[in-house]
Amino acid sequence: MAGVSVHQALARARVANLNLSGYVTAEEATRVADVIQLMRTHDRTTALITRDGRLVGIFTERDVLRKVLGRPGAGGRPGAGGQPVSALMTPDPVTLNSQDTVLEAVRRMNAGHFRDLPVLDAAGRILGNLTDNAVVRRLCDELQTEVLNLPPDPAQILREVDGA
Repeated sequence: MAGVSVHQALARARVANLNLSGYVTAEEATRVADVIQLMRTHDRTTALITRDGRLVGIFTERDVLRKVLGRPGAGGRPGAGGQPVSALMTPDPVTLNSQDTVLEAVRRMNAGHFRDLPVLDAAGRILGNLTDNAVVRRLCDELQTEVLNLPPDPAQILREVDGA
């Protein structure tokens, strides 16, 4: 990163260059229990909800915890799990364009307390889902020297020169 600040690096990097694979898709009429099973099967924490191939909502593990668990019938019996996912998804989610910068993505994620932001192309088609984990990985790449050279205990400070 010679001579480039983290801010500059994130302001130059484009969302399209990050890992956007952290999601599954489901049609809005799909039962909540089936969407949860799809997420579990593919080990994903986010489902992008579509109507005729277009993004209409987002359903995340946070929605499962807040809107499904604790409700009668969660898990496929009559109740939350048997409802269409459109009843519990977040409609019209905040999105990113593939050419947005990583810095802009971080700002939107922070402002909205989001861990996931769908990424769309100029025509509104789903390109992927930006996760907080993908952003952290990018930061680690930008700060590779600092991250890789941390002592096992970051509070550890050598009192004298180690070695010969």
